[in-house]
Amino acid sequence: EIYRKRLAGYKEALMVNCRSYDDTLVVSSNLMKFNGAEIMENLLKQHPDIDGVFSANDEAAVGALKFLKSIGKNVPGDVAVVGFSNDPLSEVVDPALTTVEQFGAEIGRKACSLLIENIRNFEKGNRQPQTIIITPKLIERESS
Repeated sequence: EIYRKRLAGYKEALMVNCRSYDDTLVVSSNLMKFNGAEIMENLLKQHPDIDGVFSANDEAAVGALKFLKSIGKNVPGDVAVVGFSNDPLSEVVDPALTTVEQFGAEIGRKACSLLIENIRNFEKGNRQPQTIIITPKLIERESS
C-alpha cells in the first residue's frame, strides 16, 4: 500500500510539473543492495542519459550508487542518487547518500500509544479511529 502511495505521489509531481509518466522508469525490486545495482544497470541500458534515481530504501540506493561508481559514473555529477529511510549506512558511503528520513522510531512510539489508547477505549466501548501524520524530511547529502 505504501509503495502505491509513493508511486501516486510521483505521478502527481510529474503532472504538476508538466511531465509525462514513463513506466520504464519505475522498477519493482526486493530492495536489497545487490538488486539496486542490477536495476541501475538495467535502467542505464534502457535510458543511458538518465541523470537521477530515487530508491524506495537506502540499501537499494547504495547498490545503485556503488554500481554507478564501478562503471566510472560521477555521483552526483552524472547521476544523482536519493534513498529513503535514512539508514545509518547512508552517512558512511562515499558519496554520502541523500535520503528521506521517515522517523521510524517516532512512528513506532505513536503506534504503540495509539494501540494502548485504543485498548483502553475499547474496554469502555468507545472506539474512534485516529489519523496521525508524521512528515518525512529530506536529508541532503553529497549524492544529489
